[in-house]
Amino acid sequence: MYLGEHVWSPAAKYYQREFFGDDGWTHPNGGCPALIRITSVDYLQEYSGFDCSVDTGFHLSLPIDDLVKGMDLHWTQDGAGFADHRGRILTFDPAELEQGPNALLARLDSLREFLDRQGLTVCWTIWGMKLINGGGRLDRFGQRLELHGAYFLEAGRPVGFLKYVLEDYRQKGDLRSTLILEQDTAKVSTPTEEPSA
Repeated sequence: MYLGEHVWSPAAKYYQREFFGDDGWTHPNGGCPALIRITSVDYLQEYSGFDCSVDTGFHLSLPIDDLVKGMDLHWTQDGAGFADHRGRILTFDPAELEQGPNALLARLDSLREFLDRQGLTVCWTIWGMKLINGGGRLDRFGQRLELHGAYFLEAGRPVGFLKYVLEDYRQKGDLRSTLILEQDTAKVSTPTEEPSA
């Protein structure tokens, strides 16, 4: 699929499926009371292959079809930029302009107007893990730091929580201690307590 075909072409509609990362509106696990929808899709153009129109490969984050149609956007014909009918760029991926991670950025005022009109909000999920291994041996697993959280947009500001869980396995592979920290309350719980949701 060519970049200019995003959203409108039969090729783009072919990729708007769960197999390619677009689940549509879904009901997530864990008792979440709302339907959710991703806001961006990844576009990857590899250098190798039969396409001689590009000299290097690139990766861009593009707005999903619901955002393009709901905000009445059109492709600017320049990278990942999408503009409104006045020509104002409302969404783009900064990685096309400078080195850094891919992300879909949107003008907050235009995004909030769209969300309010649709009765929606933006939410972010956060998940990460860091393993601390020691001694160069695979059986000497030391510690694991996990973090998870969720935020949503309320009155123009992100509101939510972020939890850090540090697990220490340094004694014969048994869980020795678990430390749970919540960003908002700095609560420390003992290993027997379950993390609060």
